[in-house]
Amino acid sequence: MSWLKKVLMMKNKVAILGGTFDPIHNGHIGIAENIIKKGLVDEVIYLPAAIPPHKRKQQITDASLRLEMIQAVVNQKTTVSDYEIKKSDRVSYSEQTMNELREIYPDSELFFFMGMDSLLSLHKWRNFIPFIENNQFIVYTRSGDKWPTKAALASNFMGRNDLAEKMLQSITQLPNFDISSSQIREAVSQSKPINTLVPTKVSEIITKHKLYQQS
Repeated sequence: MSWLKKVLMMKNKVAILGGTFDPIHNGHIGIAENIIKKGLVDEVIYLPAAIPPHKRKQQITDASLRLEMIQAVVNQKTTVSDYEIKKSDRVSYSEQTMNELREIYPDSELFFFMGMDSLLSLHKWRNFIPFIENNQFIVYTRSGDKWPTKAALASNFMGRNDLAEKMLQSITQLPNFDISSSQIREAVSQSKPINTLVPTKVSEIITKHKLYQQS
C-alpha cells in the first residue's frame, strides 16, 4: 500500500469534550488546545449537554445561550455540536450519546474526553462496562492528582483488569487550569471581574444577556 493511500485511509482523531459549559471558560479552552498540541487528537468538539443526569435539579442557563458562548470561541481546530441540545427532551447519557456520534462521524476516530474525577466515579455511570469497551478515551490529570491503581480500577469495573489497563493507558497529564464555571457565576453575581477567567466574547455575551446576576 502506498504512503498516500495510507494517509487517505487515516481517520481524523476527534475528542468529544462534553459538559454543561455554563459558561465555557479559559480552562475548557486551554484543555482543548493542549490535547491538540500534544498530538493526541486533530480536533475537539465541544458537546454541551441539554439535561446532564447529575444536574437535573439544578438551574441551568438556557441551552441556546450556552451554545452561543461556545460558538463565540471556536476556531479552526475546535467546533461545537448542538446534537445533545436538539435532544432536549432527554437526559444526556454518555454511553448512548457516543453510540450515536459514531454513526454521525463514521470517518472520524472519536475519543471521549474526561477528567480524573470522572474516571474515579465512572463505575457509577449508566452502562459503564459497554461504554468503556466500545469507546476510546483521553483522561486528563493535573499535578497533584492521585492516580488510581490498576487493582482499584479493576475492582470498580467488576474485576475487569483489561478495562482498568485500558483506562490507565488513556491518562495524560495537562497543565493546571484552576477555573470553574461556578466560580465565574459567583463572581458575576457579586459584580467581580471575570476578564482573566473567560474570553472577552464570552464576557460580552454574559453582560448582554445579564446572565448569572442576582435576582
